[in-house]
Amino acid sequence: MTIRCSQKRRGSSLIEVISVLGLLMFIASSTFQLISSFTLVSKQHQESRSGRSSIARLADSIRSDIRGCESFNVNDSTLVIKRDETEVKYRFVPEKQRIDRTQIERDQKSADQFLIHRDVTAAMSKEANRFSLKLSENDQTHWTVEAIQ
Repeated sequence: MTIRCSQKRRGSSLIEVISVLGLLMFIASSTFQLISSFTLVSKQHQESRSGRSSIARLADSIRSDIRGCESFNVNDSTLVIKRDETEVKYRFVPEKQRIDRTQIERDQKSADQFLIHRDVTAAMSKEANRFSLKLSENDQTHWTVEAIQ
Protein backbone atom coordinates (compact mmCIF):
# COMPACT_ATOMS: atom_id res chain seq x y z
CA MET A 1 0.00 0.00 0.00
CA THR A 2 1.41 3.32 -1.06
CA ILE A 3 0.21 6.73 0.02
CA ARG A 4 0.60 9.60 -2.34
CA CYS A 5 1.36 12.83 -0.55
CA SER A 6 2.51 14.93 -3.40
CA GLN A 7 -0.76 15.68 -5.09
CA LYS A 8 -1.02 19.09 -6.71
CA ARG A 9 -4.04 20.97 -5.57
CA ARG A 10 -5.88 23.24 -7.90
CA GLY A 11 -7.40 26.64 -7.11
CA SER A 12 -7.06 28.80 -4.02
CA SER A 13 -8.59 28.67 -0.64
CA LEU A 14 -10.97 31.36 0.54
CA ILE A 15 -8.44 32.56 3.13
CA GLU A 16 -5.79 33.12 0.46
CA VAL A 17 -8.22 35.12 -1.71
CA ILE A 18 -9.32 37.29 1.22
CA SER A 19 -5.69 37.88 2.26
CA VAL A 20 -4.66 38.98 -1.23
CA LEU A 21 -7.71 41.24 -1.60
CA GLY A 22 -6.99 42.82 1.80
CA LEU A 23 -3.38 43.46 0.81
CA LEU A 24 -4.44 44.99 -2.52
CA MET A 25 -6.97 47.25 -0.77
CA PHE A 26 -4.31 48.41 1.70
CA ILE A 27 -1.88 49.22 -1.13
CA ALA A 28 -4.60 51.05 -3.11
CA SER A 29 -5.71 53.16 -0.13
CA SER A 30 -2.10 54.01 0.79
CA THR A 31 -1.41 55.08 -2.79
CA PHE A 32 -4.58 57.20 -2.86
CA GLN A 33 -3.64 58.95 0.40
CA LEU A 34 -0.11 59.61 -0.87
CA ILE A 35 -1.36 61.10 -4.14
CA SER A 36 -3.96 63.15 -2.26
CA SER A 37 -1.37 64.65 0.09
CA PHE A 38 0.98 65.46 -2.81
CA THR A 39 -1.88 67.20 -4.62
CA LEU A 40 -2.75 69.25 -1.52
CA VAL A 41 0.87 70.32 -0.99
CA SER A 42 1.18 71.23 -4.66
CA LYS A 43 -2.02 73.31 -4.53
CA GLN A 44 -0.87 75.16 -1.40
CA HIS A 45 2.51 75.87 -3.00
CA GLN A 46 0.82 77.19 -6.15
CA GLU A 47 -1.48 79.47 -4.10
CA SER A 48 1.48 80.78 -2.13
CA ARG A 49 3.50 81.44 -5.27
CA SER A 50 0.63 83.20 -7.04
CA GLY A 51 -0.04 85.28 -3.89
CA ARG A 52 3.59 86.41 -3.73
CA SER A 53 3.52 87.23 -7.44
CA SER A 54 0.34 89.26 -7.01
CA ILE A 55 1.81 91.20 -4.07
CA ALA A 56 4.96 91.93 -6.11
CA ARG A 57 2.80 93.28 -8.95
CA LEU A 58 0.83 95.35 -6.42
CA ALA A 59 4.03 96.83 -4.96
CA ASP A 60 5.37 97.74 -8.42
CA SER A 61 2.06 99.32 -9.39
CA ILE A 62 1.74 101.41 -6.20
CA ARG A 63 5.34 102.63 -6.42
CA SER A 64 4.92 103.56 -10.07
CA ASP A 65 1.67 105.46 -9.41
CA ILE A 66 2.95 107.33 -6.35
CA ARG A 67 6.33 108.19 -7.87
CA GLY A 68 4.91 110.69 -10.36
CA CYS A 69 1.77 111.86 -8.57
CA GLU A 70 0.71 115.34 -7.51
CA SER A 71 -0.95 114.15 -4.31
CA PHE A 72 -2.24 111.06 -2.54
CA ASN A 73 -4.54 110.42 0.41
CA VAL A 74 -5.34 107.42 2.57
CA ASN A 75 -8.82 106.84 4.00
CA ASP A 76 -9.42 103.62 5.94
CA SER A 77 -8.63 100.91 3.40
CA THR A 78 -8.51 103.15 0.32
CA LEU A 79 -5.58 104.92 -1.31
CA VAL A 80 -6.41 107.75 -3.75
CA ILE A 81 -3.65 109.02 -6.04
CA LYS A 82 -4.07 112.12 -8.24
CA ARG A 83 -1.87 112.94 -11.21
CA ASP A 84 -2.70 115.39 -13.99
CA GLU A 85 -6.16 114.32 -15.19
CA THR A 86 -5.83 110.85 -13.74
CA GLU A 87 -7.18 109.46 -10.48
CA VAL A 88 -6.07 106.03 -9.25
CA LYS A 89 -7.76 104.23 -6.34
CA TYR A 90 -6.51 101.18 -4.48
CA ARG A 91 -9.15 99.63 -2.25
CA PHE A 92 -8.79 96.60 0.03
CA VAL A 93 -11.80 94.27 -0.27
CA PRO A 94 -11.49 91.91 2.73
CA GLU A 95 -14.48 89.69 1.91
CA LYS A 96 -12.95 88.85 -1.48
CA GLN A 97 -9.33 88.85 -0.24
CA ARG A 98 -8.07 91.22 -2.89
CA ILE A 99 -7.01 94.80 -3.55
CA ASP A 100 -8.79 96.53 -6.43
CA ARG A 101 -7.04 99.16 -8.52
CA THR A 102 -9.24 101.56 -10.49
CA GLN A 103 -7.81 104.21 -12.80
CA ILE A 104 -10.03 106.98 -14.13
CA GLU A 105 -8.59 109.18 -16.86
CA ARG A 106 -10.94 111.66 -18.51
CA ASP A 107 -13.88 109.46 -19.53
CA GLN A 108 -12.01 106.16 -19.49
CA LYS A 109 -11.91 103.71 -16.64
CA SER A 110 -9.62 100.72 -16.20
CA ALA A 111 -9.49 98.18 -13.40
CA ASP A 112 -7.08 95.59 -12.04
CA GLN A 113 -7.20 93.16 -9.13
CA PHE A 114 -4.46 91.86 -6.87
CA LEU A 115 -5.37 88.65 -5.07
CA ILE A 116 -3.91 88.08 -1.63
CA HIS A 117 -3.88 85.16 0.80
CA ARG A 118 -6.82 84.14 2.93
CA ASP A 119 -7.13 85.73 6.38
CA VAL A 120 -4.86 88.65 5.48
CA THR A 121 -5.63 92.16 6.72
CA ALA A 122 -4.35 95.34 5.10
CA ALA A 123 -3.37 98.53 6.91
CA MET A 124 -2.62 101.64 4.85
CA SER A 125 -0.95 104.73 6.26
CA LYS A 126 0.54 108.02 5.10
CA GLU A 127 3.32 110.00 6.73
CA ALA A 128 4.24 113.21 4.91
CA ASN A 129 5.16 112.01 1.40
CA ARG A 130 5.58 108.33 2.35
CA PHE A 131 2.93 105.64 1.84
CA SER A 132 2.95 102.32 3.66
CA LEU A 133 0.83 99.21 3.16
CA LYS A 134 1.16 96.38 5.68
CA LEU A 135 -0.37 93.01 4.93
CA SER A 136 -0.72 90.95 8.10
CA GLU A 137 -1.84 87.46 8.92
CA ASN A 138 -2.64 86.39 12.49
CA ASP A 139 -1.39 89.75 13.83
CA GLN A 140 2.04 89.27 12.24
CA THR A 141 3.18 91.54 9.42
CA HIS A 142 4.32 89.43 6.51
CA TRP A 143 4.60 91.98 3.71
CA THR A 144 5.22 95.72 3.74
CA VAL A 145 4.95 97.88 0.63
CA GLU A 146 6.38 101.38 0.90
CA ALA A 147 6.47 104.17 -1.66
CA ILE A 148 7.80 107.71 -1.57
CA GLN A 149 6.29 110.53 -3.60
